[in-house]
Amino acid sequence: MKKFWLSEWQHKGAPFVRALLDAEYKIDENNPDFVLFDHDIDIKKKGWRAEMMPYINRNIPIFLYPHGARPMTLWDGVYPACPNVVANFVPAPGHQEVMRRYDYPIKTIPIGFSFCKIQPFRPTAFPGLIVFAPIHPLRSGFVQPEDKAINQRTMKKLMNTGLPVLVRYIGTIEQNGLKFEQGVEYLKGETNGSTAEIDKAALVVASDTFLYMAVARGVPAISIRERSHPFWGKRDKKVYAKKWPKYKNYMGYPYDEDDYDDLNSIIPDLLPEESNRLKEWKELFIWKQFDYKEFVYKINGMINQ
Repeated sequence: MKKFWLSEWQHKGAPFVRALLDAEYKIDENNPDFVLFDHDIDIKKKGWRAEMMPYINRNIPIFLYPHGARPMTLWDGVYPACPNVVANFVPAPGHQEVMRRYDYPIKTIPIGFSFCKIQPFRPTAFPGLIVFAPIHPLRSGFVQPEDKAINQRTMKKLMNTGLPVLVRYIGTIEQNGLKFEQGVEYLKGETNGSTAEIDKAALVVASDTFLYMAVARGVPAISIRERSHPFWGKRDKKVYAKKWPKYKNYMGYPYDEDDYDDLNSIIPDLLPEESNRLKEWKELFIWKQFDYKEFVYKINGMINQ
């Protein structure tokens, strides 16, 4: 019986664990045949993340599963890719192409969207509830000043629509750079993969995984921060993604708040039907449902070589 171990990040490793257990693999942290991590990065830039080192030292095959639903750009000249990683599983071909464009050196394998069930586009009557998920703080509570500014700018635009708004926030509202506004509903969320607020929205305004989940669920959406050059670090220690011009237009969600001074100019067009621009983007970055059997087949092929 083959054995594996997976380092869980929030809820995101669960589909991969289920796939392997259903295929009669056994969990064994101490003596696995292979391991899975959501990324290989040591944020202090002192090599690879510490949890990986025992497996690297024993030459145990390492695979990566998706840390988030948006293409990862951390390896674009910011952090080095660990050469001990056998393959990086990504949700869709668009992710693979982004990584190719910035010369990611490890094998990438699209295996489908694992963050929630994919649903057909859901036409929505206008007006309706807008669910806004601001850019949330890190576990330390820190939010980049630039991200706070995007949250504040977006909130102002949403209030100017005159439509009902629910703010689903992580951490504290102050950490997000916001304040409680009269006439706005607020909900403190968790990073648990819930689609409850997405499924009751007429429109979702969000970034990263929450945005991608909304699109996957068939809910009209507007992105935030999609036009901003990715960077990591703080203040004078920022490191920007090196090859951003090569893929920024390719991966950018078609409808971003930064494209519109007045969101009422675009919202009515997004709700009744799925545009060709959105269909093309979804085919690249949402693609299809995570395929449990295909994932296990790919793993089997690589560990049995």
